[in-house]
Amino acid sequence: MARTKIPVGLPRQNPTKSYWQTPPLPVADHRTTPTLPTRTKYAIIGSGITGTSVAYKLLQEEPNAAIVILEARQASSGATGRNGGHCRAGRYLDFKNYLEEFGREDALKLEVLEEHNVANIGNLIRTLGIECDLRDVETLDVFTDPVKWEAALEALAARKEVLHGNVDTAILTKHRVWSAKETREQLLIPDGVGAISFPAYALSPYKLVCALLEICIKKGLNLQTNTPVVEVSQHPTHGPTKEWIVHTERGTLKAEKVILATNAYTAALYPPAVHWIIPTRAQVAAIRPGSNIADNPALKRTMILESPISGEYMQSRAEGFSGAGDIIIGKISFFQGYYHPLTCFEVADVDSEQMASNPC
Repeated sequence: MARTKIPVGLPRQNPTKSYWQTPPLPVADHRTTPTLPTRTKYAIIGSGITGTSVAYKLLQEEPNAAIVILEARQASSGATGRNGGHCRAGRYLDFKNYLEEFGREDALKLEVLEEHNVANIGNLIRTLGIECDLRDVETLDVFTDPVKWEAALEALAARKEVLHGNVDTAILTKHRVWSAKETREQLLIPDGVGAISFPAYALSPYKLVCALLEICIKKGLNLQTNTPVVEVSQHPTHGPTKEWIVHTERGTLKAEKVILATNAYTAALYPPAVHWIIPTRAQVAAIRPGSNIADNPALKRTMILESPISGEYMQSRAEGFSGAGDIIIGKISFFQGYYHPLTCFEVADVDSEQMASNPC
């Protein structure tokens, strides 16, 4: 993994082809209207999981709201469309740190919040009938560093002690601890010192978000793909209601509110973000296992490798889904405290030099 150059630029028009977007879905180059609208209530820049989720929630709260999503390239073609699709409650490893920093009550809230979020993703997909390669899996955190392994066991012990009798245990993820011998022999990690497994989901974020976009379009969303935003500025007029001007290569759009769901490119539109959103680049490899291990049960699970200096993930593509039989090996970005960097900022009604950010 490598950091990209500073200052951050805008999305390139000819990005590398993503394994997960092959082939692209029908909504990839969608434009709801042939020309760019001139005015809207909400302008969302970015059509990945953050921008699309915001649009979906807004339409639930305000069914008649005018919402435009502006996407520089194809729909959901950035980080979301290149994400491995691990849906797991993996922050239990930080429970002891949360306990020490925030106290019991807030540590419990963080734990329950993540548990609920994972469950809600599965429920949403099934309720809406979205075809996005969703499957129940056993996922593992595998350790090769004895120091990290001991810290993980301490976090589990602290979690068990604090959670007991304090929350409804029916919602909590159950963990299994694997010994060093089991990790090396059964999970095929030769230098493993231990592992922790628990139930999770695997899915295609690209297919999920494209399906949500189609649902939102039917509810009135205006999606404009291949429409790079080059600048966001505040309307110069004064009055009780301030407007924002979104400048694109296809014209301008006035909006009451602008939401930046632009991930690594945020600093290009909001320069102060360069100090705390640092883009990185990583690669993913899709390989076919040899016949000696193709049917090994270890490959049916998803894994996060907690090594001394970095983290990698592995998952296999199940039968019945695209890429069946492939093993995907990729790099984890621990950006924004989670495995997938999701960043959304609302351009607030303040001086343009001091635009406030509101993480959602």
